[in-house]
Amino acid sequence: MSSKLDTAAGKLETLRAALLERYDDEDLHQLRVNLRRMRSALKGRPGREARLLRHGLGELADATNAARDWDTLVCRARRELGPRQYRLLEPRLLARREAAHVPVTNMLRSERWDTVLQDWQRYAGRHPPRTRGRKKRRAERKRREEAVACAWARARAVDSVRNWHRLRIAIKQLRYHFDEVGKKSRGRKATATLRQCRRLQDHLGDWHDVVVHRQLLHELALDCAPDREQRTLALLRRWADGVEKQGRQHLAAARAEFETRGDDKPLGVNPREAH
Repeated sequence: MSSKLDTAAGKLETLRAALLERYDDEDLHQLRVNLRRMRSALKGRPGREARLLRHGLGELADATNAARDWDTLVCRARRELGPRQYRLLEPRLLARREAAHVPVTNMLRSERWDTVLQDWQRYAGRHPPRTRGRKKRRAERKRREEAVACAWARARAVDSVRNWHRLRIAIKQLRYHFDEVGKKSRGRKATATLRQCRRLQDHLGDWHDVVVHRQLLHELALDCAPDREQRTLALLRRWADGVEKQGRQHLAAARAEFETRGDDKPLGVNPREAH
């Protein structure tokens, strides 16, 4: 394993301690990022041990999903709603957010957390960093770029949440590759590709938040009494409509990144080029 992955594993314990002392949404976000980087490093590694370890890290990450979703929805509410509107929804939002934090705390205190991290340390100790030459690095980058191209072709051909989500994951995997190889091993094109990956991650990350938040707003609406809480229901519907509009804008920005070719946009491909 690389030194960056050792750093990622080391950060987990620091973030765990911080979260158990005082919950902070940014600390949770960083914990999730480091878990994803570790899982990405195991992808494609042979053997049952790597597969089980990747699954274990995924279990830890899954326990944080609801907390992250409600954290970001509360942030959106404070950013987008007026003071009166926010006060109307605040009790419901905060109650849901607090309830979603409980599984995170339970997971961080569980034996499962200790077991998975110990398994990681043992695996990393038996599998030192791979020394990959320039040709192997280029081959790996090409493979991940092709995965992005194919995912983009599918999303362009069939506009579905599933296909856009797969594209978002493929871009993440490509970005993790660049992070692993380091700045010194990047040429001009690789640097431009990394910059484009970051822009695409921003667009598609915001779009993904929209998909999740619309579902959460639907859940909040189902909890309302139609005969007594018409004002709250009307606010939730207006807000959901506005959120959906933002989602369309984020997807349009992602499309433009792919469809506008240029030296600063190496990932610009069309479906014919993807096969």
